[in-house]
Amino acid sequence: MPVAHLAKHCGLTRQAVQRLVDDLVGDGLAIYAPNPYHQRAKLALLTSDGQASYETALKRWGAWLNNLGAKLTIKEIEALTASLRVLGNQLDLRPPNQ
Repeated sequence: MPVAHLAKHCGLTRQAVQRLVDDLVGDGLAIYAPNPYHQRAKLALLTSDGQASYETALKRWGAWLNNLGAKLTIKEIEALTASLRVLGNQLDLRPPNQ
């Protein structure tokens, strides 16, 4: 994806994502590739090292989440889910013109 699409997908500013992708490119974890649909908006792609790092991070995150969830009862998870749903609905109620 181009940086602008990544930013929109993640709910971040284009500039913040641009800095991050530039850092990843500098570390050899990503590259910029030509975009067949837009001459100036290059695609940001993970290198094989970047993909391996991403997969490692997902495994660690998954293990952490499983450990966290193991300490909660089903009733606690259901209550938490209901509370988060209420908060999410409140966040969707944005004032007009914003």
